[in-house]
Amino acid sequence: MAATEYSELPLPLRAKAYRNLAGEARREAERSEAMAGQSYLVIAEQWDRLAADIERYLESKEETAALLQSQPLPGSGTTLPDRARDQ
Repeated sequence: MAATEYSELPLPLRAKAYRNLAGEARREAERSEAMAGQSYLVIAEQWDRLAADIERYLESKEETAALLQSQPLPGSGTTLPDRARDQ
């Protein structure tokens, strides 16, 4: 899959794809010599970090949406003339 194809995936699928790439890099590290194996482990860590960043973003987005749904915004339930009168 090309890099542009990954960026076109919905965020939850993109995070999953990055986790899969991290797993592939770890498996490759096990089959490789010491120096190359270390490089693959670094790459795996970077893929995991990208996935974790996406997952944190999605969590915060869900928490924000839940908060906005559970609490009315200031001034909600009033009409524009009511607000103008209060000023």
